[in-house]
Amino acid sequence: NKVRAEKQKIESGIEQLRRLLRDKEQTLYRELEELEKKITMVENANISKLSNQITSLNALIADLEKKCKEPELDLLK
Repeated sequence: NKVRAEKQKIESGIEQLRRLLRDKEQTLYRELEELEKKITMVENANISKLSNQITSLNALIADLEKKCKEPELDLLK
């Protein structure tokens, strides 16, 4: 029967589209996961860099505060 054959053809096409969409969805989820990992790595690197800069600035501030407490003659050296 022509109608039945056409119906099967349509159902087959729909199932093929569903498979393609599932595959694409899985691919996109994998890409998203990789992107999240890369973002986390960059964030961690930035946090580490900022932490080191803060430590250096705190040491510099402590040194400057110490020098501010020294007598004026010592500052001219």
